[in-house]
Amino acid sequence: MFLMTKREHWKAAIAQAYGGREEFELHELTDISQPWLNQIKNGRIPSREFLRRICDLPGVARRTRAALFYLAGYVDPAAESDAALMAGVRELQQEYGDFGVSTTDLPVAGASLEEVERFLADLRDKTCTGGPACSCPP
Repeated sequence: MFLMTKREHWKAAIAQAYGGREEFELHELTDISQPWLNQIKNGRIPSREFLRRICDLPGVARRTRAALFYLAGYVDPAAESDAALMAGVRELQQEYGDFGVSTTDLPVAGASLEEVERFLADLRDKTCTGGPACSCPP
């Protein structure tokens, strides 16, 4: 049975993220120098910011993004906003009871924390009854 090392997993995942693009094209898209991109391709773990830029490339699958952040030892910023969204929805459900929220109402995966906060504020406005027990700001 063949098991891949962490470095081999990294190289496979980063190759998927690069998507066959040449380093000069990746440099143009990410504003990361070509020597750095080459070091990253060969197993060097970049800063969280550089990794975010690579993972924001068009066509990088969510699964690849999650694997890269995990292998690098970072929390994916998209996961932070997803967690904030779910915590906010749970808080609203506790405050107002169960209410119908369609998944089409939710922000797309990878939304920024600001987008999540705006969504939750809009959702709070829609569910607020304005009654005496309401804790919404006037």
